Amino acid sequence: MTGLVISDRKSPEQEELEGKLSQIDALESEFAQLQLEYSTFAGELSAFCNRYYLRVGGLFARLDSLRAEIKALEAQNNPDDEAMRAAAEAARKQAQETWEEVGQTIEEDPVIFQPSADLKLAYRQAAKLIHPDRADNEEDRSLRDRLMAEINSAYAHGDIDTITELVDRYREKLNEPDTEDIGTRLVKAIRNIARLRAKLGQLRDSIEELKSSHWAKLMREISEGEARGEDPLGQLAEKIHADIVAEEARLKQLLNGLQTEAQDAPGEASPSGELPTVGASPEESAPSAKEAAKTSVFRPEGLIHRTERGEKVRSKSEAIIANMFFHLGLDYRYEYPIEGHRTPGIRRPDFTFFDTEGQPILWEHLGMLNDPDYRARWNAKLAWYEDNGFTQGVNLFISRDEADGGLDSLRIRKMAEYLKGLLE
Repeated sequence: MTGLVISDRKSPEQEELEGKLSQIDALESEFAQLQLEYSTFAGELSAFCNRYYLRVGGLFARLDSLRAEIKALEAQNNPDDEAMRAAAEAARKQAQETWEEVGQTIEEDPVIFQPSADLKLAYRQAAKLIHPDRADNEEDRSLRDRLMAEINSAYAHGDIDTITELVDRYREKLNEPDTEDIGTRLVKAIRNIARLRAKLGQLRDSIEELKSSHWAKLMREISEGEARGEDPLGQLAEKIHADIVAEEARLKQLLNGLQTEAQDAPGEASPSGELPTVGASPEESAPSAKEAAKTSVFRPEGLIHRTERGEKVRSKSEAIIANMFFHLGLDYRYEYPIEGHRTPGIRRPDFTFFDTEGQPILWEHLGMLNDPDYRARWNAKLAWYEDNGFTQGVNLFISRDEADGGLDSLRIRKMAEYLKGLLE
């Protein structure tokens, strides 16, 4: 009697399904690799933008703010000139946009993004397993969207443990037995292949767009310069500083012109005799409340005291010290960004000078040491300075308000004269 032979041959549908599933696996692997490339480059670019804004963003914002003040004064002096009013409004908006953009960068230390090989591998596996394009239904897609967002965040922060945990948690769900018939699975596979191919094309376009962006080009230029031992961001900061000084001189000239006009016109002079300040309250400036409202410009909170050089600083003590430097002929930079090369980070001392060899000498004025939070922040800042080679009395000078809030101008002047000797 011939035994019953059970054929283990696969049906045409089964063979086709397995072929489609193999294609899907290859496409998903390619997609995961491209997703890794995109996320890695985006992370590197984000870290660069953060560092760029910390280093020169504040300088750009101050420059735009100065130019906005100048345009506002010019429009005020020519009230019938529509073009000048339009230029003043455009400059005001530009200054506001720049400050808002820079204001989003609140970290003092640059973001470091250097993913390890293990982190990249974990991300690639997660992207292949969990990516929303593998979803079977809307509920599944919603879950995958949420998990993928968590994975992207973990990757940006270098958190491999969270990525591994999320993958393990979702893998259990994918191991559920498939109860759909082969026809339904085949249709889904065909649709998934088409969707993946379309997504791959979109992802390639996104990568190319990211790499050809203005920020990517700038990052490459800065990186190439630094690889040659140069300091492109420092050079840019110096250029912006020179522009700031030039605009401050221009603004001072305009303000002096307004003061002269006010003195020549009886009844219109400011009661205090001070230079009018664009954007000040009616009590503080010569223009009426209506005129002040029309000519006010956006400026960062805290920069409210104008020095004789024409810039705005944060305290009366800083204004007095800046004026002292100005009269001594010291070329200072206010809140100029200094980047640490031993301990990473960027700090903005109150005043910065450069010696004949181009090395920075810093000056900090402490006005609120009686405040515990202020004192703690200063101690941390001082530790950072010391870690990066700044020594008190050598290339770091510190002045203080007196206990009663006063300022010992004589002692500060002696310090400034000593500093001048170091710079000559």
